[in-house]
Amino acid sequence: MSVRGFLSNQLLEAEVELMAVGKVADELGMTIGEHADEIHWDKMLASSPSEWLSKVAELRYRLDRAQGLLNAYEIHRKANGGE
Repeated sequence: MSVRGFLSNQLLEAEVELMAVGKVADELGMTIGEHADEIHWDKMLASSPSEWLSKVAELRYRLDRAQGLLNAYEIHRKANGGE
């Protein structure tokens, strides 16, 4: 793979991860907010946050992966004459 191919692939993969994080985080935020409203206004019982915590862990993993991809991009760019 060429230098340009590697660099563009790293950025594409980071983009995919970050777009997925944004979508899942937005959906999760709405779900948690709706549940908070139900507890407050409808006096519903609080449910277990285990599913939400699992999604947060997934988001953290994807953010870490995006960071790793961007770090690899930067190392490779600098190693090949980029400043």
